[in-house]
Amino acid sequence: MKNEIDYSQDTLPPQFASSRRSAGIQPQLCLVIMWHGDRNMIGRFVPFSDDLKRLIRISRFFPEFRDQENTDAIPLSDPHVSRNPVTIEQLNTKEFRITPAESRMTVQVNGVRIRSAVTTSLSDQNGLVTVTLSNYVVLGLCDLPARQIAAAHNSILGISCEINQCRNLIGRFAATDLPVMLMGETGTGKELAATDIHANSERNTGPLVTVNMAAIPQELAVTELFGAKKGAFTGSTRDRRGFFQKAENGTLFCDEIGDTPRLVQPMLLRALEDGCIQILGQDATTKINVRFIAATDRPVDLDAGEYRFSKPLYHRFSAAHIKMPTLRDRKIDIPLLILHFLDENTVSEHFPHTDIDAKQFTDLLAYSWPGNVRELKNAINAIVLGEAPNLIQDARPSSSGRSATRDQYRSPSSVADDELITALNQADWLIKPAAESLSISRTSCYELIKKCPTIRSAEDVPLEEMQLVMAEHPGDLAKWSSVLQVPQEALRKHLRSSRLLD
Repeated sequence: MKNEIDYSQDTLPPQFASSRRSAGIQPQLCLVIMWHGDRNMIGRFVPFSDDLKRLIRISRFFPEFRDQENTDAIPLSDPHVSRNPVTIEQLNTKEFRITPAESRMTVQVNGVRIRSAVTTSLSDQNGLVTVTLSNYVVLGLCDLPARQIAAAHNSILGISCEINQCRNLIGRFAATDLPVMLMGETGTGKELAATDIHANSERNTGPLVTVNMAAIPQELAVTELFGAKKGAFTGSTRDRRGFFQKAENGTLFCDEIGDTPRLVQPMLLRALEDGCIQILGQDATTKINVRFIAATDRPVDLDAGEYRFSKPLYHRFSAAHIKMPTLRDRKIDIPLLILHFLDENTVSEHFPHTDIDAKQFTDLLAYSWPGNVRELKNAINAIVLGEAPNLIQDARPSSSGRSATRDQYRSPSSVADDELITALNQADWLIKPAAESLSISRTSCYELIKKCPTIRSAEDVPLEEMQLVMAEHPGDLAKWSSVLQVPQEALRKHLRSSRLLD
C-alpha cells in the first residue's frame, strides 16, 4: 500500500453520498466586500447573475451588497470610492476584464495598480481576484456557496466553499457513531472540528476528552489510555482511570494519531471494533460506550516492512474522514477571522482597540500562512500590541512576480536622491513597491527617505498646506502623498493623530 491518504473532501462513502447541489455547496460567482471602513460591511456580497449580463459596475452608490442572511442590501457608500464606476466583465468561467474608473481613484488588481483595463483569471490567482479601491475598500471576486451551511453548534468561521463543505461533513458525521479521521496541516482547526462533531451529536451531554498521542510516553501508554487496577505495577496504590473511561458516554479525541505507540494500536483497534478495553491488572474486559475521533497533520506512515501504524486500525477510519482546508486555499475567510480575533483578543482588554487599514489587510492577504489560522491569530495579537507580525516570509509578489531575496538587494548607498523620488512617485509614495523597484529592503528605503533633504516628514508639512491639498483632492490619500511628497503610511498616521482623518 502506498504511503498516502486520499484527502479529497468530495470522495464520500456510499452511506454519505450526495452531490454538492443537494448538500447546498453548489458554488456561485460573487463579488465580496473583504475590507471596508465600516466593519459591518465586511462579508457582504453581490452574485454574478444572468440579469447582470456578466458585468458588474462598482461605484460609491451601486451595486447593492447583500448580507449573508439576505435580509437587506446596501451600496459601498464610502466617500473614498468614486462616483464613476469600475467595471468587472466576465469573459468566460474563470477570466475577467477589469477597467478602472474615469476618476482620480486608484484601483489595484491583485495588489498591482492599474491605469487601464487588465485581464485576470481566477485560475492564476488560486480562486480569488482582489480589487482595491482608493486604498480603503478591498473587494474579492471568488466562488461562494449558493447557501451557507449552518449547525446548532459551529466553531469554524468562514463563508468559503471549502469551510461549508467541512461543515456539511461535520453535520453528517455527527449524526452517526462512526469513528472520524480529521486531516490537515497544523493550525487548520482540527480540534475545533472535533468539538463541533461532539457538540452536534447525541453525545453532547457527555464529556469530550482530548489526548495528544505524541505526548504519551510509550511505557505509560496502556495505563494512560485504558487505566490500571490498584497493584497492577510497582507503585500502583490506587485504581487509575484511563482516557477511555473518562470519555464514557461521550467522545474521545486523539490528536496526532500517527504517533500512537505501536504497543497500544491493537488495543485501540479492539476498542473501536468490539467496544471493549483491557484495563491493566484486570482479567476481564470492560465494555465502553465511547465515540472516537482522531486527527493527524501528516499522512499516517503505512510503509511496507516495520509498520509504524496498523493498517487495520487505519482502515477502521477510512469510512469517515474530513480534510481541513489550509488558510491559503480559503483566503476569502481571512477578513471574518481577523474581525473575530480582534474582538475576542484578551490582550486588547489592556490596550486601545486597534484598527487595521486596507494596506495592512492586503499585506496579510498576500501572505501564504504556512501556520494557517493559528498563525493568523498570533499575527493579530502582535498587531494589537503595536508590533509588526513575525511572519516567516514576505509572500507578497513584486511587480516582477517574485520578491527580492537579501542576496538580490543592491547597496542603499548606490541609490541617488532623484532615483529614490522617482521610484516613490511611480509607487504612489508607498514604501514597499518603491523599495522593490529599487531592489533594496524596506528598512533601507525608510533610512534613505530620512536622509533625503528634499523629502519632508509629515509633521514638517504646514497645516494650511496640508488642508489645501486635502480640499483640492478630497478623499484621495495617494494624491495627497504625491503632491506633498510624503509617504502614504506616514501621512495617514499623522492625519489620524491630528484628527484630520477618521
